[in-house]
Amino acid sequence: MIRITCEGFQTYRYLKANRQRWVTVDDVANAGGFVGRTARKHLADLTSAGVVDRIEVFPAFRYRLADPPPPRASDLVGRLEQAAEVYGAPRPGGA
Repeated sequence: MIRITCEGFQTYRYLKANRQRWVTVDDVANAGGFVGRTARKHLADLTSAGVVDRIEVFPAFRYRLADPPPPRASDLVGRLEQAAEVYGAPRPGGA
């Protein structure tokens, strides 16, 4: 089970806000205000869980949310959406 941290949630939130784009580790790290190693770890976790797709385009991997995520990822996606309340982010369509 993947533990949801603030940085992991920020990674998911950034990918969700940019769901039509393929983004780099640096994009995620800069948006989240953390180092590339942290972004890389959370992207790897989300990729292995099936929440994120990854392609290799020289010189780096690119990432975006899987659309739709596989059924095995539904629990993690639900937990990430609930984390919005903990971290103070607005939930989609909610107040």
